[in-house]
Amino acid sequence: PQGEAARYLTQTRGLAVDEHFGELTPQSIQRAVEGLKLRGKTYNAADFAALGLTAERADRGYNLVIPYYRNGSVVGFLFRNVKATHNGPKYLFSQGLTRGGYCDRLTVGEPAVFVEGEIDAVRLTQSGVANVVAMGNAKMTEATAKLLKSRNVSQITYVPDLEFDAEGKQRTNLIQQAIDGFLAATVDGERVVNNLY
Repeated sequence: PQGEAARYLTQTRGLAVDEHFGELTPQSIQRAVEGLKLRGKTYNAADFAALGLTAERADRGYNLVIPYYRNGSVVGFLFRNVKATHNGPKYLFSQGLTRGGYCDRLTVGEPAVFVEGEIDAVRLTQSGVANVVAMGNAKMTEATAKLLKSRNVSQITYVPDLEFDAEGKQRTNLIQQAIDGFLAATVDGERVVNNLY
């Protein structure tokens, strides 16, 4: 990948140069429209605006796009602002989507790895680590607890966020609260996490 987003990911975040993340640019949006037309599908500007895939958003620095899956279908996108200095929030979401509990799939009965951010989850998944869940923050949510319970996952490994920006330092101070949240999580009065590493 080329451009400001690629420089941020490879230099600031230290990702290997052969890793690839999709970048949202006005040109990539146009290529997507043309590609859809070739396959007999037509999307207009309103369709892309509803998904949040707009040239304006790309120009503001929200170039890193991560799809959110539920039951194997994309339900929306997370947009990460990758400019070194940016105004506004670090993350934006397509309409109707909120952060938390991102995972592509979770295997029944298998241990899971919990990380804070979606980029961390993508990197681990690309490295061959299975059953990765991005919490989206430093807290165990009710929805995530129910997800674990429904998949009979009771053993997790928690990898806390150790970013060196202001948000990362703030979240790092909440590690103990996150651990307490894992240990206290219940669904229908039954403890969800039995083994925490």
